[in-house]
Amino acid sequence: MNFSNYNSDKEVDFDAIENYLITYQQKHYSKINETNLDIELKENGRKARAEFTKFMDLIFEKLTEKYSLNRAYTSNWIDQGQNVPKYMWSEIKNNNHVFYNINGNGLQEKKKKSIPFSISFSVNINDSLNKVYYSMRVENRESSTEAEEQKVFNKHIYYKIDNPEIYFETTIDDDINNKKIDRDEMIRRYEKGEFKKIRTVLDIKGPYHSSNTALIVAKAVEAFKILYPEYMSIFNGNSGDDNTVKKEDEEALKMIEEYEKNIILYGPPGTGKTYNSKAYAVAICEGQPIDSYINRTIIEEKYNALVKDGRISFTTFHQSYGYEEFVEGIKAKTVGENVSYNVENGIFKAFCEEARKPIVNSNSEKGPYVFIIDEINRGNISKIFGELITLIEESKRDGAHDALSLTLPYSSELFSVPNNVYILGTMNTADRSIAILDTALRRRFQFIEKMPEYEPLKDITIQGLSVSKMLKIINDRIEVLYDREHTIGHAFFIKLKDTLEAKQIKVLASIFKNKIIPLLQEYFYEDYSKIQLVLGDNKKTDLKFKFILDTEIESSLFKGNSILEEDLPEKKYSINNEAFDLIDSYIEIYE
Repeated sequence: MNFSNYNSDKEVDFDAIENYLITYQQKHYSKINETNLDIELKENGRKARAEFTKFMDLIFEKLTEKYSLNRAYTSNWIDQGQNVPKYMWSEIKNNNHVFYNINGNGLQEKKKKSIPFSISFSVNINDSLNKVYYSMRVENRESSTEAEEQKVFNKHIYYKIDNPEIYFETTIDDDINNKKIDRDEMIRRYEKGEFKKIRTVLDIKGPYHSSNTALIVAKAVEAFKILYPEYMSIFNGNSGDDNTVKKEDEEALKMIEEYEKNIILYGPPGTGKTYNSKAYAVAICEGQPIDSYINRTIIEEKYNALVKDGRISFTTFHQSYGYEEFVEGIKAKTVGENVSYNVENGIFKAFCEEARKPIVNSNSEKGPYVFIIDEINRGNISKIFGELITLIEESKRDGAHDALSLTLPYSSELFSVPNNVYILGTMNTADRSIAILDTALRRRFQFIEKMPEYEPLKDITIQGLSVSKMLKIINDRIEVLYDREHTIGHAFFIKLKDTLEAKQIKVLASIFKNKIIPLLQEYFYEDYSKIQLVLGDNKKTDLKFKFILDTEIESSLFKGNSILEEDLPEKKYSINNEAFDLIDSYIEIYE
């Protein structure tokens, strides 16, 4: 029989897997095909194995879009000393971790061998029902694991996931004990020394038939998401001394964020979008949750190193930015009196080609590459992306289900966007609302809102002024008078944290005079009556504390002119420069 076409479609023949395991479980076979049983057994075994591999391929394809994983090993259908096994399994490991152990001197050291811990997908026979069931397991499959390593692994049971369908199995003296044990009982018996090896199990419910493949794959992916934090707790130092996970550990062990291939960070000015794009780029490249990156210095160091390695690239869109700069174009080159016209790669195409290059002398796949586009909404997206607006879709990426390649207009080359390339844009909502963005762009990107944060400013107090409270009331007023997309970001004031106390009022004055006031003038089209409301000038106790002064207009100013009195504005406005140096000018914004 020819099984070369088993991966040609998206449906899995679960009956082939189930019938093979139930029919032939524990049957002995010979190495020489002398009997019809051997030939039939092996043909059915190969088909069952091919279908199981197809099932694993579909799951793994979904997972590698989001996680940094390695398809470590898949069991053969021939196993267990020429006896057909009662199960099939496939092992997956996180490829961003090395296992650390404590040596005889009490020092942490890297292990030379591969990580023995994995999440495995398996199909097993339930003896009492003579049925197969599919499950996912956090387990240690290597029997040669050292006792200290096994002890580290077993502590994953202390990472508490609130899911009643999770249960535990154990190996006692290397004999499988299939009794389902809940977490509390497992912890109690493990601490009494009853168990050596423990596996966390989550069954993947059917019904199993070929037309239901997509749903079963989705259930398997969801089961992986549930178990992944418990698996990762092995590598993150969960001590389990008090049978619980400490709060700070729990934060550190959050599930890896499922990063979309195309992300836009959007929000008002000064909300740290460009800075956050660096943190996101590092997190994506390292396969870690964004919450893991807090220290600004560390982020900058990691970011700069990844830029140097070519894994992160940065550009800024503007009105004159075009397809030729981004994808490819014809450029003139002069050598002496001769002029030649050559097709040259744009910055994004060159980045994609670098991300696609295989690693020399290695079968490993390249990790994520991140292309950052600052001010993405300031460029003409349709003009810049061209046909790439289709190719950047997750489902159209190279290697995806509906992978697509298009012929580029200048070079006539076939081009596709690699699956390991992430596009990360930033967008200032004061420039343009998401609502009026091109529908094609909105559909292809995940939008993550970045609004003003007041927590980073809570410790900044200047002569009794609470900077966070001041900014909060300013933004509350802007939301009422304009909208939330034109609020003012906390990043404008962050520098006050590192400013000497004696100079803080001067720095604050500079921020207001050179950034906040011009921004409000732009927002309200120099309607100073609204700017006064935003800054609380309408209720300040003394004129000297008002940033915006107003005076009545005298009609006599226009004596002899034909201007009607009712056409004249009631007041004229001016900026009070002295107010910027007085702390009460700021305190009375909110008091």
